[in-house]
Amino acid sequence: MKLLQVIELEPTISIQELAKKTGVSWITANRHLQRLRDAQILSDPIAVFSPDRLGLERHIVFLRATAERSIEVLEDACDAHPYTHYRSRVYGPYTGIFAQFDIPPEGRTNLQRFLETLCKLDKCEIVELRRSTGHRVVSHTKLELFDPKTMTWNYDWTEWSDKIATSSDKIDTSSSSPTRSISLTQVDLQILRELTANANVNQAQLQEKLSISQSSVSRKMISLSENYIESVRAQIDRSRFDVTSTKLFYCPHADDAVRNRLFNAFSLESAPPFPISLDLLDDHGVLLWGRMPPSHEHKLFYTLWKILPDLQVFTMDTIRGHSRLYWFYPDNFDTDRKSWRSDTHWMIEQPMQELREKYGLR
Repeated sequence: MKLLQVIELEPTISIQELAKKTGVSWITANRHLQRLRDAQILSDPIAVFSPDRLGLERHIVFLRATAERSIEVLEDACDAHPYTHYRSRVYGPYTGIFAQFDIPPEGRTNLQRFLETLCKLDKCEIVELRRSTGHRVVSHTKLELFDPKTMTWNYDWTEWSDKIATSSDKIDTSSSSPTRSISLTQVDLQILRELTANANVNQAQLQEKLSISQSSVSRKMISLSENYIESVRAQIDRSRFDVTSTKLFYCPHADDAVRNRLFNAFSLESAPPFPISLDLLDDHGVLLWGRMPPSHEHKLFYTLWKILPDLQVFTMDTIRGHSRLYWFYPDNFDTDRKSWRSDTHWMIEQPMQELREKYGLR
């Protein structure tokens, strides 16, 4: 438990530092770490790139599916699109797909046209297409609040509700504008992809794969991590700690002061001790999603419902291939023009062609 507590906060920590922080020898720490891996409780961490720092904009999409078979087509459509960041099946107010796309600002029209093309195939209806304001925060799993003997979590929701009410109704907007000028080499792009697959990627193997020196690999990894990586996530099987329910909470319109208080409260150390993401959307929207113990999901709902009366709740189907987080896709960036590809062929025709070939669609 001590090892996991530290890894949750510092996913790429060295074995020596991990041993020091948990008060054991590095041999003991390494032995327990291997046991956790063998039991599939722990796997390699992943890096999540920042769309804003890369000059991209995150858009969230809700698609209402016409039938269960249609959901499979929509999943494959997300798989085929080069700018998909995440997708998951959802059910609740309606059944369909929730997806995130990280696209160039000039690509919004083509993203909408891509989604409208799917609708013309009679596979879905676009319920929401909203842009993230860039204000996002994630609460971490605080395993010190979990009792493994009783399999229960000790958390005071009333206290946190009070924290929301007393949090500031202002947020810092000085860094909300995305970076526009990006200069990345093909090697940079490939390293970003490797980091999103495994943040602990072996530098020696990367050196050989990319045919560059060890010092260059190390220097580029540090630079890319500092400038373009939003967070590094520990890959822990949280079902071992009863964190098994995956919910999505969406409010299409909320008062700005309320949104800001909620954002600031989620940034506090006292925020819910489960992996929950909060994203403030344009046109006053609010999106929250993540995992929690089934015995706590209703407490989160009622806490949010008090301040977000238009709240919609979805269950996210994350079983097997019904949910997917995508690696960084290097081919999206044109290194010669130093710009992201946003043309019709790249964002509409190519993914639709792949979909038509798979399903024999016209």
